[in-house]
Amino acid sequence: MASKLKLKLLVDQHSNHVLFAEAGKDVVDVLFGLLNLPLSSVARLLSKYRMVSSIAMLCNSVESLDDAYFIDPTEDRHVLLNPQIFSSTLPLTSLLLENEMSLARPTRKYHRCTGTPWRDYYDQTSCSGNFSHVTDVCGTQCPSCGQEMTVEMQFVAGEAASKVEQGRAEAGGGYVKGVVTYMVMDDLSVMPMSTTAAITLLNKLHIKDVSSLYEWTVELYIYKIQSISD
Repeated sequence: MASKLKLKLLVDQHSNHVLFAEAGKDVVDVLFGLLNLPLSSVARLLSKYRMVSSIAMLCNSVESLDDAYFIDPTEDRHVLLNPQIFSSTLPLTSLLLENEMSLARPTRKYHRCTGTPWRDYYDQTSCSGNFSHVTDVCGTQCPSCGQEMTVEMQFVAGEAASKVEQGRAEAGGGYVKGVVTYMVMDDLSVMPMSTTAAITLLNKLHIKDVSSLYEWTVELYIYKIQSISD
């Protein structure tokens, strides 16, 4: 099974160079979703002067893209630029072999400790049902009793959060809105498509003869990875 995405490439036939790609919301959601690998954490550990890479440019695009183009600017930027780090003990196959691959934004989960009974009267090291802490990283040590916080809690969204999720559902999930077309450069930097941006780019690349430019539509296939047993 595969999901099909379309891109329009603007190509200079003289140099056979792709100037930029015209992409829709679905493509941008996939590109931004790559940061959940979590490559953005690696990028932040290195100086931008030392790491002039596509991942760094993708991170810069998430930071600089105007709030108006995100479904939930604050939360979406946090999820993309500060992805959850998986435990080193988690088998790699469990991350790669999935029955279904979703392009939607990952759901944040919350956990508490187990709250087992106190070992004795003088060793009051358990929360004993009086849970005062939750975490969004499973396995974090409880600051009250020291146990690993692994019991998943059910999050109840308030009215404002419910409206955001409703808006996300109406937008088709993901991170960005589909109100505009986006420009994707060959270094993976992303910006809203506009006549001004296109002209600025052509001037920057010293393109004088616009008749040498042509559009080339390509299709991308996102395959769902399945385990052998399926």
